[in-house]
Amino acid sequence: MPIKSTIRDVALHAGVSTATVSHVLNGTRFVKSDTRERVLQSIQELNYNPNITARVLKTGKKMLIGFVVPNIRDEFFSTIIEECEQVLSEQDFRLLIMNTHEDPQREKACLNYLSGGAVDGILLASTMKKYKCVEDVLHGSLPVVCLDRSPVGCTSDIVRVNTDDALEQGLLQCIERGFKKIAFFDVHAYISTSVERRMLYQAVMEEHGLEPHLFPLVDITNQTLDTYLNKIIQQGYDAVVAPNNYTTIGTLNYMLANHLTVGKDIQLLAFQDTIKPYVLLHNAYVVKQPTQRMGREAARLMLKRLSDPDMPVTVKELIASGEFRE
Repeated sequence: MPIKSTIRDVALHAGVSTATVSHVLNGTRFVKSDTRERVLQSIQELNYNPNITARVLKTGKKMLIGFVVPNIRDEFFSTIIEECEQVLSEQDFRLLIMNTHEDPQREKACLNYLSGGAVDGILLASTMKKYKCVEDVLHGSLPVVCLDRSPVGCTSDIVRVNTDDALEQGLLQCIERGFKKIAFFDVHAYISTSVERRMLYQAVMEEHGLEPHLFPLVDITNQTLDTYLNKIIQQGYDAVVAPNNYTTIGTLNYMLANHLTVGKDIQLLAFQDTIKPYVLLHNAYVVKQPTQRMGREAARLMLKRLSDPDMPVTVKELIASGEFRE
């Protein structure tokens, strides 16, 4: 049986003290970048596996952050996860992903588990309408950073994107181009981002003497989306607003399958929330959210909160951009 490497072996191999190795592993003190890299290289070469239980008992840190997401299959959230993981891993933290499937009861169960001592903090894209529902299941003062969505009465740090200007400009361009009968997919009726986009759509339409046309998507599936798109096409709508990544992809897939062309058969105002280009998004107005930056900012805010638990609550608002793609 091979002999297991110890922290002393790593220190000798890297030419540093055992205390320096401990600081690198636990993030308890600043270590110069070249020394840090040397220690990490020795850890890798010696295949050193620190005793996690002992480290938790000594420092009180699990070096683990929980991330509660509503839909891990959505590229919007998978992109955010990747960016968070990259930032956190630089400080030796790891992510524990929990998927709620947009179910408040599943979210409560996830939060209850994570706040029972499993992690040092929680990143949360909540399905809850009110933040009190989150607080009711949290144990103690575990740091929480909310992403994208802001439940009513939220008292935690938040990183979100303001899409108002980009969406308004998109609607105005559609109206100026002569599109009057504009449909809107009303997704997740009580989620903060959905409420904000729906209200802005209704306000712009009414301001220009146009009737809002809401198509509520309680359960977002390809089948329900296709059913509504069939109605939208058959009833002669000029344009459709797809207010998130999932409805954008679903609409593009529907148009491709039915040999329809954006801008010709129907105008599309789409939300692009991923870094991947959508080949079919020509002749469409696109609201593009800074998804990668959102993930990085959320991870940095979590690290800052962990290092300074008493700092004031931070609300980081990023701005979406919009463009008409010829």
